[in-house]
Amino acid sequence: MLNFIIKITTLVTLIISTIGGIILIQDDSEKNYFAAITDKHKYAQSIQKPKIILAGGSSLAFGISSDSIENSLQRPVVNLGLYGGFGLDFILQETLSEVKKGDLVILSTEYYLKKSGDDYSKQMAAFAYPPAYNYVGYVNFLDLLEKKASFFSRYTRNLIFFPNRIKSPQVDDKISDYFRKGFSQKGDLLAHLNNPPKRPLNDLAGIKSQNYSVEIRTINEFIKEVRAKGGEVNWYFPCYSQTGYNMNKEALNYYEKQMQKNINCLKINTLSDGIYPDDCFYDTHFHLFGNCRIERTQKLIETIKNHAF
Repeated sequence: MLNFIIKITTLVTLIISTIGGIILIQDDSEKNYFAAITDKHKYAQSIQKPKIILAGGSSLAFGISSDSIENSLQRPVVNLGLYGGFGLDFILQETLSEVKKGDLVILSTEYYLKKSGDDYSKQMAAFAYPPAYNYVGYVNFLDLLEKKASFFSRYTRNLIFFPNRIKSPQVDDKISDYFRKGFSQKGDLLAHLNNPPKRPLNDLAGIKSQNYSVEIRTINEFIKEVRAKGGEVNWYFPCYSQTGYNMNKEALNYYEKQMQKNINCLKINTLSDGIYPDDCFYDTHFHLFGNCRIERTQKLIETIKNHAF
């Protein structure tokens, strides 16, 4: 029995060592899109005075110029928006970790609002930024082991069989987009701005009319916690394509009614304010680029001036 245990232990150690070695040798942290979470939080933590925090998914990462907001409002800005698939719990908890007295959070999440999110993407972000393991949402220790084992298995497989197609992505090239160094210091993705738009647009979800009371309670609890820290939250409906809106009009209008009625903070725009022609989007129905990105930023600046300050 002792020999069997020793053999199993040795085998597990070898497997873990092999996986660790592959990850170290083929480290893609400089190219991995999710690893940008590290830089965003590092910048947020460097700001020593009241700031504006943009919180949400990739529609913020792709579709906002934080420099323009900061220059216009004379207030530091950090864009934490990265990926809606992290889920509401993850996004709100990581945002709360950076809130200080006097901060203003602009909360703008994509429409197919999910509380829990995708395990693999959350684990990928936490692998790059270990404090984010607190936001992943493990049920218990066994759940933690299972999810981490599943993640490392998939991550290692992807490193071996699906290596990054571009060896040295650059912000100013015309092909690279989703990579860590493609972001500005404040957290805006810039890498897509030189690239031609991709057609057809992806991520056209069929959105169902549903009750968002669970998510609304989660958001309202977040608002209470931000206020307890001396900050404030404004709700900001995200951008979306005209085709996406036409396809999901009934469900989206029902969604807006729930948010307008039940979210316990100032709503500084309407859903229709965020609808743009399909030509305004880069690769999905949420990702603005070009002049439309600037237009949306200017709208947000005027909205904040009129409502929040």
